[in-house]
Amino acid sequence: MGWFDTATALFVLGLLYVIAPLLTWAVLARQRSRAVALWCSGGLLFAVATLLASLGRQMPDWSTIVLTVSLTSASCLLRIQALRLDLGRPLHWGLPAVIWAGMTAFTAVTHYVLEQYVLRSLVNAVLLCVLFGWMALTAHRIGRQEHSRNARVLGGVYGLVALGMALRALDIGLHPYGNPYPLAMSGSTTVLALTGFVSVVVGHFCYLGLALDRAHRREKRLVAEQAAQEAQRALHAQLAHLDRQRSIGEMSMTLAHEISQPVAAVLTNAQTGLRGIEQDKLGTEDLTMLLTQIETSARHASRIVERVRDFIKPSTTSMEVLDIGELVREVWGLVSSDLRRLGIQWHEQPAPDPVRVRGDALQLAQVLLNGLRNAIDAVSEGPQRDIAMAWGLEGDTAWVRIQDSGSGLSPDAQIRIMEPFYTTKTEGLGMGYAISRTIAQQHGGQLTLGNDAHNRLGGATLELRLPAVLTGAQA
Repeated sequence: MGWFDTATALFVLGLLYVIAPLLTWAVLARQRSRAVALWCSGGLLFAVATLLASLGRQMPDWSTIVLTVSLTSASCLLRIQALRLDLGRPLHWGLPAVIWAGMTAFTAVTHYVLEQYVLRSLVNAVLLCVLFGWMALTAHRIGRQEHSRNARVLGGVYGLVALGMALRALDIGLHPYGNPYPLAMSGSTTVLALTGFVSVVVGHFCYLGLALDRAHRREKRLVAEQAAQEAQRALHAQLAHLDRQRSIGEMSMTLAHEISQPVAAVLTNAQTGLRGIEQDKLGTEDLTMLLTQIETSARHASRIVERVRDFIKPSTTSMEVLDIGELVREVWGLVSSDLRRLGIQWHEQPAPDPVRVRGDALQLAQVLLNGLRNAIDAVSEGPQRDIAMAWGLEGDTAWVRIQDSGSGLSPDAQIRIMEPFYTTKTEGLGMGYAISRTIAQQHGGQLTLGNDAHNRLGGATLELRLPAVLTGAQA
């Protein structure tokens, strides 16, 4: 093969193997990963090995033989690990380290100590054939797993390199007395150089295409996930709105009674005033007192209506600093009539200092109202009717607890109470606690419900924990 200068070919191949990994690294600037770094590093090591091999006898034995084998094996192992990472099944680094150290030590011992040049060349050719074959098989598995044409072509390219290395081993076996240097046996060396040119051009472009394909699929998957999350958030907001409407619907009788009281007071005072005016029995002072009572009752009725309207109207999430105490009092206002009507004793244990959190007032009020409504249901039929509500700080965490004197949760309910559509009520939807837990998680907190041994009332305990907004004195 006088038409082919193997030394020049290997030198050009080495230069190409310097350019190709650097080009791959530059193109994949946005998709760089550990796998890409290993692949490009392996290519650069192979470039150095090829350049050393091209120098032949111009360099000392330790560089052209031992170092060449060491760098080539390290290159193969790094690129195998890169493909294994892409496959999702990376190797433990101990195995590649043992293989690399074994090949390097074997080459040094057989060449310098035993002077078994043929054995050294034959075994190294076989081992490198196995490594290139391993690389080809891994790329083929990626192609089959991801339906990637680039990965399948990459597997074919390195399968061709493995075949060239197998021919090299066969050449050494058939001509056991040849020169031990890499450039010797020009026939098989020429085949290796040609397969190397294919691998540096086609192989690196196929790996580049594989990485870009994966990045494109990843971006599509992220877009799909974001769309699904947006749809889930919209559905959750709709469910939360329906749950608030249902809660107000359940309290409609109580709210009607609560509104009827100030309305009746307005009517009574207005009728008294009219009769007094007709009979000319009201002075300015008496009339002023009646009008003041009418105004007070009207404002009270207006506040009730406004509170209900704000609670049931659809709204967007608005994160602001909230005082837990004010939130508790707002929710208490929605259930206070029920508490009085059912004869439930209300026990409040406020924190000594203001407890503040960052969140959406409507959503957090919905969590507390759902907990209070369930506590009311739990004690409404029992002989002891007590509900306690406490809040405070633990480090940088704010907590709110609702405890009742009911019979507590059954073992099955304690496990499943937060599951969607699970309910212990005859007419319940089973979404209240599921929605409440989601709201707590969206606020960076958690919601728990169970039978607390420390509950002095003996029933269930609902606890909402949220990140606290600390003042200078609390921090």
